[in-house]
Order: sequence, then C-alpha cells, then structure tokens
Amino acid sequence: MQSNLFSTPIWHYKIDFKEDLIDRIHDLMALDPEGRKYTNMGGWQSKDINRDPKFADVIDSINKLLPEVYSQFMDMTNGKPILLSTWINVNRGRDFNTPHIHPFSHLAGCFYVKCNRNSGSITFTNPSFDILNHYDLSSGNAKESAIQTHASYKPIVGE
Repeated sequence: MQSNLFSTPIWHYKIDFKEDLIDRIHDLMALDPEGRKYTNMGGWQSKDINRDPKFADVIDSINKLLPEVYSQFMDMTNGKPILLSTWINVNRGRDFNTPHIHPFSHLAGCFYVKCNRNSGSITFTNPSFDILNHYDLSSGNAKESAIQTHASYKPIVGE
C-alpha cells in the first residue's frame, strides 16, 4: 500500500489573453520604469495589478480557474477562493527570479505571455528542505524519484 504525504500537485491550463496584453505591460513599465525588487534578479516586476482595470481580462481568466483547482483539494461549501495579489515579471536575457515562497497562500501560479525557444525553465523546489538528510546517497539504494529536490518545466505561451 502506498500513501502520498505532502505531495505537490501542479496544474497546467491555457489562459486566453488579448493580443494587446504585451502593449499594456509595456505601458505599465513606462509609468514605473524601476518597478519593484523582490525575487527578480535583473528584469522588471510590477506592483500588484489585481485591481487594475487595464488587466481585468487576465484577472477574470485566472479567477474562473480557481474554483476548479481549489475544489480538488479543499471543501468550498463555506466560501470561495480569493486571488490575493497578481503582478507581472518581465525577464530578458540572463534575468531570473530567485527561489522563493508565497507565505499565507494555498497556491501560487504563473503564466507566460511571451517566451522564446531559448527561455529558461521554471524550477519548483521540493518544500521538504531536509529530504536529503533522510537518505544515504552513498549506498546507491535511494531511488532517484524518492529524493527529487526540484522539477523544471519549459515555459509555454499562455500557460
């Protein structure tokens, strides 16, 4: 018998967005060229756009997915999921975001508006930080899947 303890599901959805979204992002960058600095190394990050009417179509698309995702692991009879904050990252060349967590959140998500074939992958780190302390790696007995410390995915536009 096998039980999964502390598993981490990852959902993939396609989000439709209007062609002018990139122009709207560039307009926002022009209004705030410095952006904010959190986990972005290089690149640009917006302030919260959750209530910005210029991005209401994107926020609405995300909000439509939330009940389906949440209902897979939470009882929603006493409420509905809430999108707390949303922001935009623009990374070019060698820009990237450092590993980070989203405290006080049940879920975190991202989707790509534009990327090219050479774009880097998004990497998810296993939240069991001390997982390697529980396996004797020198014995060769630990299965690779049991000690997976991260998973990476190539970006796809709209996902």
